[in-house]
Amino acid sequence: MNILAVVPVFDLNTISQAMLPVKELKTKNLGIILFRHGKVTVECETPQGGYVPGEMVVINARVINDSSKDIIKVIVQMVMFISGLSTCTLTLIFEAV
Repeated sequence: MNILAVVPVFDLNTISQAMLPVKELKTKNLGIILFRHGKVTVECETPQGGYVPGEMVVINARVINDSSKDIIKVIVQMVMFISGLSTCTLTLIFEAV
């Protein structure tokens, strides 16, 4: 089992979507047109979408092999999407010329 560590500090309680689960489903047909071997479906899910530093990222995966071929290896790739939130105050200064 591989563990991904997240380093920067941020309070995820301020973002409501960070607590929502993330789910991805992919299906692939194996073989070529006349020599189909069937399809493989992979479903991956994390219980939440945001993580804080030091928190373990658990990925639940389900593989459905409806093909005639054995699955030898499964590779999981996690992609980090970064979105920024900011607040600012605008102060206008006018000078008489």
